[in-house]
Amino acid sequence: MTDINKMICKVAVENAAFGFDKLFDYEFECKTEAQADKEMLVGCRVLIPFGNSKKQRQGIVFDVYNSDCDGTKRLKKISAVLDREPLLSKEMLNLACFMKSQYFCTYYEAARIMLPAGFNYKIKEVYNACADFKDIGQLDETEKAVFSFVNSAVHPLSRQEICSAFELDFNTKLLDGLCAKGALESSESAVRRVGDLSEKMVELCDDGDGASLTPKQKEVLELLKMAGEISLKEITYFTGYTKAVVDALVKKGIVRYFDREVIRHAEVAADCESAREIRLTEEQNTAYHGLCEKYESGKPCVSLLYGVTGSGKTSVFMKLIDRVSGDGKGIIVMVPEIALTPQIINIFKARYGGDVAVFHSALSLGERLNEWKRVRSGEAKIAIGTRSAVFAPVANLGLIIIDEEQEY
Repeated sequence: MTDINKMICKVAVENAAFGFDKLFDYEFECKTEAQADKEMLVGCRVLIPFGNSKKQRQGIVFDVYNSDCDGTKRLKKISAVLDREPLLSKEMLNLACFMKSQYFCTYYEAARIMLPAGFNYKIKEVYNACADFKDIGQLDETEKAVFSFVNSAVHPLSRQEICSAFELDFNTKLLDGLCAKGALESSESAVRRVGDLSEKMVELCDDGDGASLTPKQKEVLELLKMAGEISLKEITYFTGYTKAVVDALVKKGIVRYFDREVIRHAEVAADCESAREIRLTEEQNTAYHGLCEKYESGKPCVSLLYGVTGSGKTSVFMKLIDRVSGDGKGIIVMVPEIALTPQIINIFKARYGGDVAVFHSALSLGERLNEWKRVRSGEAKIAIGTRSAVFAPVANLGLIIIDEEQEY
């Protein structure tokens, strides 16, 4: 694509006051074919300027349409797209619009609640050295040291990193002074609260013919020619050489590093009674067939299955889950916090294996994020957890079970 294609995005803005909250218009410049795909932008988070403040805010794109603006309407531009692919589907965005109309919340708050806490971004101020700054003589010794430190960094540095390196007070005016003199420039960057688990991979860029290589480098190169791409950990394991050998190949442009996301796979419990055929009593079977009839009707409906503790409701639930999952549909099972015990989790995992993702308050942010990704990718089709946990979007959802314990 030769020309820059401009699109208008409807964006829900973080921390917008409820009284004037709406979907704000922002301009987005597409410089590649991939960026011009509207479907890949709707549901993504973006970094945007808002109001008269220079500070950036996060937003979520709800809709995109081609710009037919004649230039009379000046729109602010999206600073950055924070996600490689949409996190929220159109169905979820429609749900957010419904929640906005029904509850005391903003568009952003309604959409944000559908994402796990580990996906949070925080906006932090970072500093770069100005490449065209020449008047170093006007700086004092401390300022010169700070300027040199920032100038030599391979990435923008945060205020915390600079202050820690020089034992400066966090609220020091020194950095503001360097910006005023033109030595440094500040900008804002979005940083994930919990990063993705990844492993460092190595792949070939060149066959290395004619390059001057050591015997160790040649051995690593032969391994890569056989494998195509392989993790750095595997290279060091199979060859017995250190990372320095691979680093040397990277500097020569023969191989390159890249990160590959790793999703932890759920542990599958050993075989137990729950993994066998479920045999229902006559009363349970009547309840099961009644629920199946409602499910097979294809219409949304709600049923109440009443039974005291120990009456076998879980057996009916699992038989129904077998039926729904057999059609390739997803299931959500919500239980009280006190009922989500290791025994219950093991029963589900023993029966359904890796199809189960578990959400509860004891999970770390990284673990919860991992389970969210497994459900979103379709690897896990059954989400089980507490009512207070955040569930990922289950694909082709066919059944929601809410297990409610009551005391009488």
